[in-house]
Amino acid sequence: MDRAERAVDLEPKVHRTRQELLKRKRALESGDPATRESLLTPAVEQELAPLLQSAAREAEQWSPATPSSAVASNGSVLTLQSDGTILASGPRPEKDTYVISVRVKPAQLTAVRLEVLTDDSLPHRGPGRQDNGNLHLSEFQVRAGTNTAGLRLQNPWADFNQEGWGIHHAIDGKPMTAWGIYPRVGQSHHAVFEFAPEAAPALGEVSMLSFVLEQQHGGGHLLGRLRLSVTSAPHPFSTLPDEIAALVRMSAWQRTPEQRQQLAAHFLKFLERLGRGFDVTLVESHSLLPQVLLGADAGPAARRRGRRRSHRRR
Repeated sequence: MDRAERAVDLEPKVHRTRQELLKRKRALESGDPATRESLLTPAVEQELAPLLQSAAREAEQWSPATPSSAVASNGSVLTLQSDGTILASGPRPEKDTYVISVRVKPAQLTAVRLEVLTDDSLPHRGPGRQDNGNLHLSEFQVRAGTNTAGLRLQNPWADFNQEGWGIHHAIDGKPMTAWGIYPRVGQSHHAVFEFAPEAAPALGEVSMLSFVLEQQHGGGHLLGRLRLSVTSAPHPFSTLPDEIAALVRMSAWQRTPEQRQQLAAHFLKFLERLGRGFDVTLVESHSLLPQVLLGADAGPAARRRGRRRSHRRR
């Protein structure tokens, strides 16, 4: 990283790979019809095939954490929906804290996923309750059993971060910093938090977890609709939106051309972003990027370097 927190590629191969991914990402974001059509070429589909296979396996590794209770400390009404999500309604206080209790089987869980979801009852369809559809998650904690201290979380990741309001703020212990998603309102988003190794003993013994979602920034920046999931997967830092997960579960012959374009656009746009966020500096070809994205073995030294650098940035 340079002094402006920009990624710097010291190796020529890494630099060329990153620049090619950036070029492809910009082309996809332009919405050019010819660029979209190029996503259907055999070369692109062959490049993404291993990624889609791994993604299909990963999509099955998250288990919904169905709440047994959900309460808000400052007046919001939290209602459990038939699909396992929680919808906030009623009064909209300036600030609030949600406490969601979930019964679990004692297990060596590795991560928790938080999805913030759209809903027609929310401003701009949410996923937040603020007038502009935004939300600010100040702190995210997971407590085991009756313990009031949160288990240590690490390596937070989100599919989108509002400028200046990154997901790392949700576990920094500072109530006035937070994760936000503006201007990407009217869209569902998700974040993943890994459990630190020292959390394993507690997770292996308790049958109840409490998720504490503090929203202390003010201005009604509250979560509108959400869902929690857990996993025991060894490399849980990546996750898929529901619509993408549904597509990767389908057989290739079942996907329409539009669905194939949607899949290719999602993964190709995401590769450079993930590479930048996790400092994937040992990537020598695009064929290795799917392995890194889904947490396959990119080499222990590479993973250690990436984690150390991500800790320094936070």
